[in-house]
Amino acid sequence: MKNLLKPFLAVLLILLVFSAVVARSNAAPGVAQLSTATNTPRITATAPLPTKTPYNLHSTPAGNRPPQCAFPLESLGFQESAIASPAMENFSFSEPQVVLSSPDGISLVAWLPDNKTLLIKRRQPSSVKETIETFNTRTRQSQIYAVQDGSSNPIWLSDLNAVAYTTSVGKSNNSSKVDRYELWISYGSLEKQRLISADVSLHSAALLGEKLMYLSPSAGVRPQIWDGTAERAQTTPIDLESFVYSKFPQFPVSTPALARNLQIASHPQGRWSAFYGSALLFLADSETGQVCEIDLGVENTLPRWAYDLRWSADGRYLAMITTSAYPGELIKRNFINTLDVSTGAIYQSDLGSFIDTIDWVPNAPVLTALARTNLGDGRGTSGLFLVNVIQGQAQQALTWHLFGGTNNLAVWSPDRKSIAVDCTWRDTLPAITPADKFRICLIQVAAQH
Repeated sequence: MKNLLKPFLAVLLILLVFSAVVARSNAAPGVAQLSTATNTPRITATAPLPTKTPYNLHSTPAGNRPPQCAFPLESLGFQESAIASPAMENFSFSEPQVVLSSPDGISLVAWLPDNKTLLIKRRQPSSVKETIETFNTRTRQSQIYAVQDGSSNPIWLSDLNAVAYTTSVGKSNNSSKVDRYELWISYGSLEKQRLISADVSLHSAALLGEKLMYLSPSAGVRPQIWDGTAERAQTTPIDLESFVYSKFPQFPVSTPALARNLQIASHPQGRWSAFYGSALLFLADSETGQVCEIDLGVENTLPRWAYDLRWSADGRYLAMITTSAYPGELIKRNFINTLDVSTGAIYQSDLGSFIDTIDWVPNAPVLTALARTNLGDGRGTSGLFLVNVIQGQAQQALTWHLFGGTNNLAVWSPDRKSIAVDCTWRDTLPAITPADKFRICLIQVAAQH
């Protein structure tokens, strides 16, 4: 009986850790102990990251894993930016200004291509559901696209002027049980909706070029692509069914309890995608079905995990937040790792503080990060950092301001002139309505070359 229980318990432990990571939109990962000091970041380049034989981790038969990625990958190209990248010291930032406040939680998602509109989620009063809205930062007008029950972020579809989102089905107000998740598209109102898939993995939907890629439990771990022009879905040649988790080889990738936590980060050129989750990181070609693995290895005998993956706009760099832990353990610290797909080099950035989220500066090898700098008030407020992953530079911007709130996010406008940031915890910034507890701020940015 004990032997029969071991696989089940191991799956349960893995899910406990990974579910905590992917649910960052509502709550930050567990933190055991954080320094309140801002340390000098340590940034190094390795190719690849060092690995050791971890204690209590099983060896994996080579035949059950895809080949290691050999860079540069054929057909994984990138376009060098025509815009010069300013030096770190040439960025200047305005004082944050509150543009949106609400008595209920607000979550930032992304900027729209027009550089004036934000995609946001707003918690409904006395409910776990959220409205998905666009918010014009100039006119201060909002437009409701959909109502969502689920923690995943919606995706803006520029060619359709629409929003794709997942929502739970079969969940009542008195129960946390979810029967399944559906994928929908809203064309601008609650009345203009279309069901894309009646069975999807909650966090798997991603934009692949102008198409949607997602995983459906009913199709296993063979990604689906929905084409808005043709208005139909098709199965990709990518097949992850035969592979196992490199750090937990007793579990196939297709294990239902694990596969439903897989996420996708698609390359800007719309062909390759990164699949990640539960100490797994694959790159896959949606046209040929080619799959290869990026093994992040272990640190001090602990397996490395990657989450919050983000491609640079030119497609050359893949940034991610990584941590090292066994299933069931608290995440004690984390790092930024950035893969250069032209060389295979991986740059590791240690901010000396717990990192909440990252975002690329448009057309520059520079990341912004929100990282915890103050726990004295019990809320875990964060500082805004700039990290040049290639030059090995990092610095905190607006050091006299601390940010954070609903989802601790800071996102750049496509024209590189503004940052939208969650500033709920910045009490000295007045809300638009005094009773409002939650705030979104804009920071204007200038960069001299």
